[in-house]
Amino acid sequence: MGWTKEQLLAIQSRNSNILVSAGAGSGKTAVLTERIVSLIKEGHSINSLLVLTFTNLAAEEMKERVRKKLKAEKDNKCQEALKYIDSANITTFDGYSLSLVKKYYYVLGISPDIQIANKYYLNIKREIIIDEILDELYKNNDEELKLYFELFKSKDDFNLKAAIFKSYEELMKRIDFKSYLDNYNEIYNESNINNMVDEYVKSIKDDIKVLANDIYNLYIELDDSNIKLKDELFEYLNIINNLNTFEETISFISNFKINSKIKNKFDGYDELREVINTDKKGLLSSLKFKSIDDIKENIISSKPLNNLFVKIIKDLDLRLNKFKSQKNYYEFIDIAKMAIS
Repeated sequence: MGWTKEQLLAIQSRNSNILVSAGAGSGKTAVLTERIVSLIKEGHSINSLLVLTFTNLAAEEMKERVRKKLKAEKDNKCQEALKYIDSANITTFDGYSLSLVKKYYYVLGISPDIQIANKYYLNIKREIIIDEILDELYKNNDEELKLYFELFKSKDDFNLKAAIFKSYEELMKRIDFKSYLDNYNEIYNESNINNMVDEYVKSIKDDIKVLANDIYNLYIELDDSNIKLKDELFEYLNIINNLNTFEETISFISNFKINSKIKNKFDGYDELREVINTDKKGLLSSLKFKSIDDIKENIISSKPLNNLFVKIIKDLDLRLNKFKSQKNYYEFIDIAKMAIS
């Protein structure tokens, strides 16, 4: 088949990392198959290549395409590669990780008879462990746990359990999971707090720009019969353009309201007005603080609650890993991390 310039680059590029971004039906599998065969023709053993996909179906399709392409080639290297196609590392990410762990189990200090855990079963086990940890904290009258209930006025720990479960799920995806938790309190140094404040203020400014854009869209749709409303909107745009401090922004959003009535309502007015109102509601929900100092104090005051989460999640991970080790029962994320290790 004829290849495009970009496809040829993907097939022929060597000695560097390359990233190919291509949509459905653009020939990705055909290009990758050609790349594999061209590498074999250059003298690379098929067993020296690692080809990973996300699904078993895609891996099988890739292997069959490579087999068919190799059969069609008269090149001796291709015919030799055909002997090893069935054992070639054309598989899924999960499959390759598992093969590495099973091959080098002794380095990891685990049994070679690894079982893939049933996710639902492990989720139940996580919930049981979280209950056990919280029960112990209740019995020990844990101060950080008491603070949680004081701040959130909670009558039960349902939301706390859900938040711990969700946080653990997300944190487990990190390769640096343990070191990240060990160093979590470093976020409370002055530099990081200032960065968090800056990020928060930037997000508010970005939302203000969206509001200004929507106000302008309404402004340009109005004709001169609505001159009073146009003047009102123009004044709002002028105020937004001259907002300097966080406190000024809070004051503006709190008082912002389109007062003038519309004359000769045009198609789409109600929709534009609703968009502006939605912008305002979003900003009001984000502007929970009175000042920059208030933001910083809020971040610092969250430290005991974060300590609680880190403490529980560390304990959960320790107990769950002990259970997994005893049962030789692992999730794919565990296997991926062991493979990387």
